[in-house]
Amino acid sequence: MKLSAAVFTAATAWEQPTYSNFLRSLGQKKSGWGAPEGRIAAAHSLCPALDTPDNGSIVCDQSTCALVCDEGFVATGRRRTKCRFNTTKQFFWKRTLGECDTCPDLAAPPAGVEATCTLNWMGKKKCVYKCANGEDITANGSSFGGITSVCACPRWNNRVCGWNTRKLQNMITDSDVAGLSCPDVPETTTAAPPASTTAAPPASTTAAPPASSTAAPPASTTAAPPASTTAAPVSTTGPAPEFETLSNDIPSTLTTCGPSSRSIEKIVNGIDATQTHWPWIARLFLKVNVGDNSGFSCGGSIINDNWVITAAHCCEGMAEVDATFNDADKQSFETGEFTSTSTQLFNHPMYGDSSDGSGSNMDICLIKFSDSLIQTGTAPVCLSTSYPEHGKACWVAGWGTLSSGGNSPDLLQSVGVNILGQDYCQAKSNNGALLPDDICAGSPDVDGNGLTDAGIDSCQGDSGGPLVCDVNGAATLVGVVSRGTGCGDEGFPGLYTAIHTDSWIETTIAANTP
Repeated sequence: MKLSAAVFTAATAWEQPTYSNFLRSLGQKKSGWGAPEGRIAAAHSLCPALDTPDNGSIVCDQSTCALVCDEGFVATGRRRTKCRFNTTKQFFWKRTLGECDTCPDLAAPPAGVEATCTLNWMGKKKCVYKCANGEDITANGSSFGGITSVCACPRWNNRVCGWNTRKLQNMITDSDVAGLSCPDVPETTTAAPPASTTAAPPASTTAAPPASSTAAPPASTTAAPPASTTAAPVSTTGPAPEFETLSNDIPSTLTTCGPSSRSIEKIVNGIDATQTHWPWIARLFLKVNVGDNSGFSCGGSIINDNWVITAAHCCEGMAEVDATFNDADKQSFETGEFTSTSTQLFNHPMYGDSSDGSGSNMDICLIKFSDSLIQTGTAPVCLSTSYPEHGKACWVAGWGTLSSGGNSPDLLQSVGVNILGQDYCQAKSNNGALLPDDICAGSPDVDGNGLTDAGIDSCQGDSGGPLVCDVNGAATLVGVVSRGTGCGDEGFPGLYTAIHTDSWIETTIAANTP
């Protein structure tokens, strides 16, 4: 999930970084990751000293202290706590910090299977299993180029650390490792060509002609022409590149679609899409209770005169949403900017349903507004009817953080991403098993190290925002920002939910339109 918490206050609200970004801050010797001191938050030095845990240490910044585990160990329970003050308790810690635990080493794999065990960038144990002969490895009846298992320690009660293996969607044990297998390399059986049965031709009985008595002509004294110094033209025609060239600027020539139209042929309005003001994009503020001043930020897209599409995890548990349009700069009011409020939120029925193996699929939500959303400066985005092509250059936009756990920009941001086909994404990323409606997008493996490159992605606050491609000259929504590990990290391209996989969007709009 990539939604971000926000509070409407006179000053910019502090946002706690994710634990992984806190660890990055430590590695970069950065401060500011702790909660600032305030009316009830006190400097950490004023609270009682905390006990140093086994296999770990405690670091503090402003009012916050955090648990940092030694390499190979994982933090369990509460990883951060704040120093608080009130007149009854005086200075006290809000939470009790957890402990540092680890996974027992797994047994050696069977013959033919290679295990490479290291520590990942967070200091967690990590083992990669591959076939020594280069063939695909088999586990539980499925084949993979490789299987990665990372030590994970759940943070709830009665927790037991285990080896989390995303591709198998399970924790694995010694018996699972023993069940890994590799096929034999097939032998080459190409037969030698059959011997020729064609008889040799009979010897000629014709006498050779008499030798000529004519003298040979004198050798020519004309010099041979000089060698040409003009190089042969080099052909520039070759196979099409696997990945289209990226640009962060969405073309201004893309057209938009008419209200209620799923067909990309029905183009109306002719409003140009630009980098700084996508005419269909919405900035959403979602609240648990009607009238709340605090809530969560997400993105969305106009698809109809009264409807916006976003991510289901943005709408889950929310009662009300404020949507702002024509808003390139969220800190200033612009010509044509307007906000509409709705309490009619519809999550896809398959979101959160784990009966198909995962509750994360179909991460789509529709929001109905009573006001017309098609005004000067706004227009609906076209809806895709098929899965985008591998390698295609597309764009994603939003007001999300510029780095995982970082600050949010005032100006709308857009970035170009390549569509990564599911087979390519499985082979080149650590995202684990993909769902049928998942779209993988980001930067391909240009450096050739076997993992998708770092640097471009959606981030916290971009959830539900548009992944748009150029389809026959039309700005076409192919997916919404769904989830991912970190933001722009190597081996973790962003995951988007495809919007074309069933008819739920059309049937929901039809069922809720008078």
